[in-house]
Amino acid sequence: MLYCGFLKSNLETQIFVIPIILAPVVSDIFTQDYRSGCMKFFLLYKNRKEVFAAKAAALVFITESMLLLVFAVLTTIYLCRNGGQVYGWKAELLKEAALFTAALVPVLLIYAMICILFKNSGIICILVFLLVIMSDFIPRVLGDVTPRRFLWEWVLNNRYHSSDIVLFLAYSIFFAFMDIRLFVRKEILC
Repeated sequence: MLYCGFLKSNLETQIFVIPIILAPVVSDIFTQDYRSGCMKFFLLYKNRKEVFAAKAAALVFITESMLLLVFAVLTTIYLCRNGGQVYGWKAELLKEAALFTAALVPVLLIYAMICILFKNSGIICILVFLLVIMSDFIPRVLGDVTPRRFLWEWVLNNRYHSSDIVLFLAYSIFFAFMDIRLFVRKEILC
């Protein structure tokens, strides 16, 4: 099996696993500062939009680091199984990591909105888990308009349609705007 096929077959399970793993990370990034009282300290030196931008940058960095770790483990497994012979794996690895990260942006923004709205980590984890599980059933009824569509179409099938890009941009812009607006209006004492 070629490296590309091996990577694609393993990414099918990662599309379900990685968003679930990211849920507590996103929850902790947005709720820990409120619980510990550090948010007041941050807002003395920065405005809320800068704090949100720093948290969003941290989310992208953590996501990319986790994806690179997953791809490194998958590459190591592939090398062990095939006697160390890999052709063209660097370009494919970087392309898949970039596509996976880009496709996760709307999912991360939805997670961030849930975390901004609720301060209880248990509720956040339940809502995020239901979001991931229910997104599997929504396409059958309404058509595939969930953010998970980008993960399937872009990462696994290498299909990029103009409607996908428009929907991706609409999700990203809408949820980024909503997240910033909710974060700016959220009370410091939660």
